[in-house]
Amino acid sequence: AIVELGKILDRGFEFETAIERTSGFIVDDMGGSLVQLGEDRLLLLPPDVSGVAGLEKEAFEGHS
Repeated sequence: AIVELGKILDRGFEFETAIERTSGFIVDDMGGSLVQLGEDRLLLLPPDVSGVAGLEKEAFEGHS
C-alpha cells in the first residue's frame, strides 16, 4: 500500500507518532518494510517483498 503523508508533514508530533506506529506495526509486528517514495509518501511492503532503489521507471522502460 502507498500512504500519502503530505497533509501531516508540518504537524511535527502527529507526523512522528504516525511514522512510529506505522513502522512498529509493519516492521516489528508483521516483519515487512517501509520504503520512502519521494518526500511525502511511504510504500508499505509485506514480509516477502522488498524494494529496490533506482527502479522507479523500470516497468515503463524497454517495453513497446
